[in-house]
Amino acid sequence: MARLLSVLLLPCLLVAVGFGQAIESTIHLPDSFGGIRSPTALALDIPGNRVFVAGTRDDRVLIIDGRTNQRVGCIPMWAGYGPRICYNPASRKLYSRSGDGWYCIADADSGRVVLQFTPCWEPGEGHRRFYCDSADNRVYCLTEDGTPVGVIDGRTDSAAATQFTEQPTSGSRYDTTTRRWTEYRCSTVVVDSAIARAAGPLVYPTPCFNPRTGRSYEIDGGDLVVTEGDSVVARVLLNFNSQGCYSPRHDRLYVPDGDLLAVVELAEQRVINLLPVGGHLTAACYSPVHNRIYLANDSGSAVLVSDPDSNRVAGRIGLDIQPTSLFYSVVFDRLWCGDADARRLVTIDCRTERVLADVDVGFAGWAWEGLCLDSLGRKLYCASMDDSTVYVVDADSGKLTSRLKLPGAPGSMCVDSQDRKLYCALFWEPARLAVIDARTDSLVRTIHLGDEDIRCPYELCYSALTNRVYCAGWEKTPVVDCVTDSIVRTTSLGTLPSSVLSNPRTGRIYASDVASVGIHVLWAYDESADSVWYVAGVGRPGQILWDGEDRLFVGGSSRIYVLRDE
Repeated sequence: MARLLSVLLLPCLLVAVGFGQAIESTIHLPDSFGGIRSPTALALDIPGNRVFVAGTRDDRVLIIDGRTNQRVGCIPMWAGYGPRICYNPASRKLYSRSGDGWYCIADADSGRVVLQFTPCWEPGEGHRRFYCDSADNRVYCLTEDGTPVGVIDGRTDSAAATQFTEQPTSGSRYDTTTRRWTEYRCSTVVVDSAIARAAGPLVYPTPCFNPRTGRSYEIDGGDLVVTEGDSVVARVLLNFNSQGCYSPRHDRLYVPDGDLLAVVELAEQRVINLLPVGGHLTAACYSPVHNRIYLANDSGSAVLVSDPDSNRVAGRIGLDIQPTSLFYSVVFDRLWCGDADARRLVTIDCRTERVLADVDVGFAGWAWEGLCLDSLGRKLYCASMDDSTVYVVDADSGKLTSRLKLPGAPGSMCVDSQDRKLYCALFWEPARLAVIDARTDSLVRTIHLGDEDIRCPYELCYSALTNRVYCAGWEKTPVVDCVTDSIVRTTSLGTLPSSVLSNPRTGRIYASDVASVGIHVLWAYDESADSVWYVAGVGRPGQILWDGEDRLFVGGSSRIYVLRDE
């Protein structure tokens, strides 16, 4: 993240619709260009020494300065699913092709979108690659195997289908700057002369290499890794959706940001500190028992222990995994860590700051959606998608106690503490909900969640106020009564809900929708009125936190929204 000297705090002028729901303020984190949820595509401006980064489902392309490795701008273009991008130095334009089959052209200098269109040639899932030929100022659109299907004129922005023949070859080349051999594929392309001249060899080296600077660029999770020779010279944070935490004792938010920890003072409504704690931080959680902030450092294979009073790192817990997610329980005074592959679960005793156990719990797939704590039974449930099993872990010792096979791939889970039942979403059609007796760890029944349009639920949320489970899925959210285990109504929490939170004081359900017609939306549902509305003014919502009273904190793109739930 670019470390700006000034931190701006802008009051939010938009209010939400209905029920007195309002955005109280907007706290801007020290970067004005935002982040990318799932970075997947790179393009390189070699003459200008710039790197362009696009991500799946994101509404922007980040611009990285190759000299400073800082984010210097963004282009508001919807990349879609499975995007591919390329830069044409002759026209100084950036071209984006989404997996859905349409194209976008933007001026890379002004950041302005020039044109969005559906190509006149036959669209297809494999038609994703580009070749930008600056000599004739044309962009050639290719399939994954290198077969060109169309051409875009860089001067007129016109697109035409064309006929190509090719002679594919493959091999390797020696790079004199990095002193390495690079495998490549190339095609000698013969183009219809009525449309364009011969394009020459098409080479797709990976990672992206800038011969002028001798630096290579590749995406590693939420980072852009910059390599020079055999050394990593920089890691540029692209993803702002790391797990933050709230401390009621200090009334502060703590947000991981690369090798920094941003401290947000809510009373002053601003970032008061950027702490260089070292490593690459992916998650933070607060322990009121010990007044400590625990930080997941995936580059250092450790959990850092920070003292929020002195703003200093007070300890380090070494691990055999790269932690990416943290979960803390006040009841057990235990910290659980998940690794990058979501296979291993490490249990830490926070009193002694020592590792108690490290167990294999299969592949959860999505961070902590596949983890659920039963405080009464003193058990932790871990969903494994790859073997359709729920692993049961003793919450005190961290040891694996049993396994429960399910009739489908388990995903998100939640527990009904009143009736001691565990609800687990079963992925893939038909959409089902497994009901597990938490006393005996046995499958009681499966609930079919409706017709094929509902598909599988991505998030489950239990409300103790209504004693109901909300199955947030694709466009529809069935509501299950926990007494009868039956669907009592069907509402909607958006197209693709991610973070879902229930406010036990008001009974309202909040969900971050990451795919509402290309716009990230925060939805709210009021059970008593059976009404759904979106909270206006919240851009690109991510993680949702609650202060235990009347405020909600919603992570956005380089900002935090403070909402008052009243």
